Amino acid sequence: MSVIAGVFGALPPHRYSQSEITDQIVQFPALQEHEGIVRRLHAAAKVDSRHFVLPLAEYASLTDFTQTNEIFIEHAVDLGCEALLGALEEAGLQPQDIDMIASTTVTGIAVPSLDARIAGRLGLRPDVRRVPLFGLGCAAGAGEWLG
Repeated sequence: MSVIAGVFGALPPHRYSQSEITDQIVQFPALQEHEGIVRRLHAAAKVDSRHFVLPLAEYASLTDFTQTNEIFIEHAVDLGCEALLGALEEAGLQPQDIDMIASTTVTGIAVPSLDARIAGRLGLRPDVRRVPLFGLGCAAGAGEWLG
């Protein structure tokens, strides 16, 4: 029987208030005419702040999916490794002790999947079970348990 023996949060380095993010996003040409809707949506989310892998001002220059997705993969794997190593340290375990790794995202697409990349980078056992959840949106974890 597998158990969750440790938990560790890893966040991207750039933290911004929701109002800073909103002010930046409504400057995008495609969203300028929808400023009121964007502001109401962001306010209704009841989120105080968010973390980003890049400085907020750099997102306006990302116009190509390939470039954006490569940035996503690089940082998602780094953060996944950081979170997994932190959880292992908390539990007093080693990468070889892991029976299963699950990952979920709504940010980008990775083939091989994020969990496969993390498993390879950290030297998890070849028989580790990997559960890449994709396409379930923000409720992916709940979707798996409720299914």
